[in-house]
Amino acid sequence: MFLLTNELTLSDHELSLLYAKRWGIEVFFRTVKQNYERSKMESRTPTNVKLEIQWTLLGIWLALTIGGQHIPADKRISPIQILRTLCRLVVDVARKGNRKLNIGKDLSLCVAADESNRRSEKNSESYPRKKRKKPIGDPIVKPISNTLRNLAMKHMS
Repeated sequence: MFLLTNELTLSDHELSLLYAKRWGIEVFFRTVKQNYERSKMESRTPTNVKLEIQWTLLGIWLALTIGGQHIPADKRISPIQILRTLCRLVVDVARKGNRKLNIGKDLSLCVAADESNRRSEKNSESYPRKKRKKPIGDPIVKPISNTLRNLAMKHMS
């Protein structure tokens, strides 16, 4: 595994902590884009896009916080199940009013599936649109020239 960075002053431990935090952010955005179907913003101006993403993230945070209060501590939350349950509850309230709703019970069922005993992959081998790309392989690392090193050092200071 290789990590390419321009943060030359950080130790290996600090770089690994930084990468772990970044990976958590990447996973969160994947959840937003896939599970919450927010891969495309509806707003047309930069100001409104910023507001839209802030409200989207606030809504997701609130949904996961509310859902997490009803999930046992030893279980993982399923973000998509939380979203579906809250959407269903909103529709039920609109149809029936708030009588006979047990929000806590419904949210307590929103745990992520236990896949520890999975014997097969999740993806289908025969999925027609799946492209089989050739693995990238190890990078070719060339020594830096003195000119480029001097330029880099000049920009770092």
